[in-house]
Amino acid sequence: MHNESPDRFAVLARALPFAVSDYGAAGLAYLAWREEGSLEGKRNAELWAYLYMLRYFYSRFTAERTAGTSDLDKVIDQASDRLFRRFDTVRDPRRFPHFVSVLCRNVLLSHRERRREVGELPDDLEGASETLGLYDRALTRHATAVAFEG
Repeated sequence: MHNESPDRFAVLARALPFAVSDYGAAGLAYLAWREEGSLEGKRNAELWAYLYMLRYFYSRFTAERTAGTSDLDKVIDQASDRLFRRFDTVRDPRRFPHFVSVLCRNVLLSHRERRREVGELPDDLEGASETLGLYDRALTRHATAVAFEG
């Protein structure tokens, strides 16, 4: 699981020789590995990419009231799988940080689209009683949100 405590994130971030927000340094680390075979560059680029993904998805999921921990773990796993399958074949190595950010955005958009397909209610609920079980989760979330709003 990717449920990193803030302390764990900070420990990992301290292992980087640059800040997680330093995209230029991340790109240079990746280039050092791709062009020179620098194992330190590869390690730093991998660690940066993982920390970037954690920060990206944690910030997005914090704003979503309907997403759970399992959803967060799922998108981090999907993004990690995609990234590390393509890690050594990024088409334009000079744009590695951009590649990682686009990959994260696409995984999140795909996740939201799949969730929308499962969670949306039909316009006409008459005659749909046999399929309402599919929508129990969405109805519960909606009812809970309405109750908290007040």
